[in-house]
Amino acid sequence: MLPNTSRGGSRVLAASLAAAAAALGVAIFWGFTVDDAWITARVAWRIASGLGYRFNSSGPPIDAVTPLGWVYALVPFARQSPTGALQFARYSGAITWILAAAWFGFSARSVGKNPYYAMGLLAAAPLGAWSSAGMETGLVIALCTLGLGESLGACFAAAIAAALRPELIPFCSILALRWIDPKKKTLVENCTPLLLTLAFPVAIATIRNFAFGRSLPLSALAKPSDVAHGLHYGLGAFLFLGPTWLWLGPGYKALSRRERVIGLSVIVHLLTIVMVGGDWMPLWRLALPAVPAALWVSICLQTSRRPIINILGTSVAMLVAVYVGIQVGLPGRHVSVARAALIDQARPLLYGSKRVAALDIGWLGAAYQGDIVDLAGITDPRVALLPGGHTSKRFQNSWFDSAEPDTLVLLTAPGESIRRPWVDTVFARNVENRVKSLPYWQDCSIRGQVALPYTSQVYAIVRCQLRISMSGGTNLTR
Repeated sequence: MLPNTSRGGSRVLAASLAAAAAALGVAIFWGFTVDDAWITARVAWRIASGLGYRFNSSGPPIDAVTPLGWVYALVPFARQSPTGALQFARYSGAITWILAAAWFGFSARSVGKNPYYAMGLLAAAPLGAWSSAGMETGLVIALCTLGLGESLGACFAAAIAAALRPELIPFCSILALRWIDPKKKTLVENCTPLLLTLAFPVAIATIRNFAFGRSLPLSALAKPSDVAHGLHYGLGAFLFLGPTWLWLGPGYKALSRRERVIGLSVIVHLLTIVMVGGDWMPLWRLALPAVPAALWVSICLQTSRRPIINILGTSVAMLVAVYVGIQVGLPGRHVSVARAALIDQARPLLYGSKRVAALDIGWLGAAYQGDIVDLAGITDPRVALLPGGHTSKRFQNSWFDSAEPDTLVLLTAPGESIRRPWVDTVFARNVENRVKSLPYWQDCSIRGQVALPYTSQVYAIVRCQLRISMSGGTNLTR
């Protein structure tokens, strides 16, 4: 049953409860972050320092951030270090999502829907953790939430979301089909929302091509799609995010055409992330922008159902959400603290390096201000084009002869200790085990190691000595 309040009071109550649920999720899972957030923060710091849109101080501008333009929102807070940019991104993402959740509850009651059964899912671990992770995810989720509205502003919100995250183009395009009504609107009126939705991503792709020489984000080249992984990723999102469990049962005949289109957009988005191969990050980041739409369909179904069916569906969905929160969300709260400790401990071991090569360049970019050779290719188009995935690039020895890094940072496999000689150590990713065997690194030695908190892994810091050449330059000792 709905609370017995006036229409206006009911809308305020729904908005308050939705905001409270979203805020609860943010509070419980605060502390989660990923290394990619540090990459964005470092680019913002470079811009604030006057070096332009780049990850390293040297070389051409690099498209190191998928949502083109997002990094400029962080620049005013990155003048001293990347840390300020990251903190602003975390707080602003959380606040934006909480406000969008309030709008969601208010709008649902405004059109006579019952959002109360599904309200608890707004506190789910994926939403709370990712909205405050320090990436653009909180903003994109909020834009996709606002995109469910009925005004022209909703169309603009969806268009901006599609421009920031290219994989959202199909999702937002389907949403735009809600506006089509051949009987009441002209051809121009019917086509305008879809054309507007597509215009924003096309404009961003054009700018990206002009600035960086390619229309696609560099990460799309560095991390080629893997449909098998994408299928696993999409199935996990479908089963463990929660809202889709509320789709089970009767009520579909009562859905309006617009509500069915919203449901179709969710299905299309899940298929899209399957095709793009998902990503390596936990808690289904790529699926989250479609969660508010999935919840909207859920509450539309629940409004026409018997309370007992709603209670059963909500119970299953909440059990799934709690399971994910306990298994993944709560352990993820330690990531931010762990990365801060890692940065502080690694900084003195990296001091004096000429150039550092590593796969995990996010936290490393905060610990070391000099140039970094990105073994994943996320910030280096030359590496991005190498054969292999972002953790299995096939480097040749000549590549390092050209780049001349003098420090190598490698993550050991779980439970593995640094061996003697160090090249016998088993490392966590394919590219690390490939690189360690190259002749370039054979005469180098372990300078130190730093434990990765809350794991059984350590980062080994390998260092090669420098000598002064007759010409006055520096060369690696071999």
